[in-house]
Amino acid sequence: MPFFHVVRSQTGPAWDAAQPLEGQSGWEEHAWFMDDLVVRGIVAFGGPLPERRVAFSLLADSEEDAHAILARDNWTDSHLVTESVEPWEIRLAPGGAVLALIERYNAAWNAHDVDAIDALHHAEIVFHNHTADERAEGKPAVREHIARIFENNPDLQFRTRSLGVSVGFAVCEWTASAAGKEWDGVDVFPLRDGLILRKDVYSASHRPRELPG
Repeated sequence: MPFFHVVRSQTGPAWDAAQPLEGQSGWEEHAWFMDDLVVRGIVAFGGPLPERRVAFSLLADSEEDAHAILARDNWTDSHLVTESVEPWEIRLAPGGAVLALIERYNAAWNAHDVDAIDALHHAEIVFHNHTADERAEGKPAVREHIARIFENNPDLQFRTRSLGVSVGFAVCEWTASAAGKEWDGVDVFPLRDGLILRKDVYSASHRPRELPG
């Protein structure tokens, strides 16, 4: 499952000290790349450090995955040289409690732990799979519906692709797999009182991909 890394970089050989940030060559392409990572929840925050250095958070499966993401930036090794990439356990941050909540929730789904899932639901929980046109309201009905999902899909697993959180809200992009097939989807989570009030599901489950044998 992806987790945050802290990336520290130093300006590289192509950096022109006489120009402002927006005046550097290749700025527009670099800015588009970084803005896209922010929109997708892969970068949560970042900014400059003293002595022409920068630091930012990066959501990745591993240090190697983080470097692979950075390699797609047109500024890597020219305008910015990566000094370090380290795992980062963020405990204090806006939305930090929401991030921990959704990570526990996703882990419970992969464990098929209905009790753990139910414990994170608000009393007025609504589960609505918009793709499958399935809806359940209230903890007992949602619990029963999820248990039935696991009964029908005993090998169901989810891999988080991105997770964006704010105060009282979260959006998680994922890839699910079961019975030799996989499909992509997104969960939208409005929250209340530190618990999940709704789970709105949108997915491509109606057109899954065959997994290689």
